[in-house]
Amino acid sequence: MYLRGDLKPRHLHLLVALDDFRNIGKAAGHANVTQPAISKALAELERGLGVKLFERSARGVNPTVYGECLIRHARTMLDQLAQTRDELRGLVTGTSGKVCIGALSSTVNTLLPQSLVLLKSRSPGTNVLVRENTQEVLLPDLWNGKLDLLIGRLPAMHAARGLEEKILFSQPVRIIARRHHALTRKKNRELGGS
Repeated sequence: MYLRGDLKPRHLHLLVALDDFRNIGKAAGHANVTQPAISKALAELERGLGVKLFERSARGVNPTVYGECLIRHARTMLDQLAQTRDELRGLVTGTSGKVCIGALSSTVNTLLPQSLVLLKSRSPGTNVLVRENTQEVLLPDLWNGKLDLLIGRLPAMHAARGLEEKILFSQPVRIIARRHHALTRKKNRELGGS
């Protein structure tokens, strides 16, 4: 099929320009090519597809139903190419990318928002997807590469299964009891102590 091998970005630009200006001369001026070059490229495209894309008149050109379909998709493809170019540029310069973060519910309201603010301040173009769930659901996704990282408190045994662990902060654990409770009279208040 013609679309598979012979449709080029210049054809996409041509279709969009013809739709925008509805005039071969103006489209040629916009594209910095001659009118005969535009006419030839359009004829080549119509011949390859086997359908008429534009109706020509003394007032200019108007897309046919086939032309409207192809123009709509041409705009989408050009937008995707521009987004791809921007994303690649961002990856090369380190200013964008995509990261998928798993978060245990204990971190969603505390550590995660601070981390996202820091990430966005350093790399505003990075897209972040956050999945909140339990470790039983998120750990297999981390091992299988569906998540880039997981934020939360995990048992130490998981580090041995090929995961690297970074301690982000230490938080003291406290027991809070009423004033005259038996624990307040003990000198050694460690858990399990006597």
